[in-house]
Amino acid sequence: MVSLTDVGWYFSEEASLLDIYRLRSTPTPTSTDHFPLPLHIVPLATLGCAIWWYVDLRSPEGQMWGWDPHPLCERHRLFKERFTLAERLTD
Repeated sequence: MVSLTDVGWYFSEEASLLDIYRLRSTPTPTSTDHFPLPLHIVPLATLGCAIWWYVDLRSPEGQMWGWDPHPLCERHRLFKERFTLAERLTD
């Protein structure tokens, strides 16, 4: 999990959620591992190997999305998960 602010320690080696969101939503000419995400989808947790979980803030139930830069097809790097944030937190 990532933090909304700099708390001095993290559950991951990543920076704050805002820094990650800015990085992940800004395309770069040399990067093939990310593209601009919709504004309502924000990073929540890294699973390692550049794989991420995102939460959809416009979804009342907190629909989760996955991000995996490893598939060859760019269309399938961002995908809808089978669970919501509430389901994931109570699992």
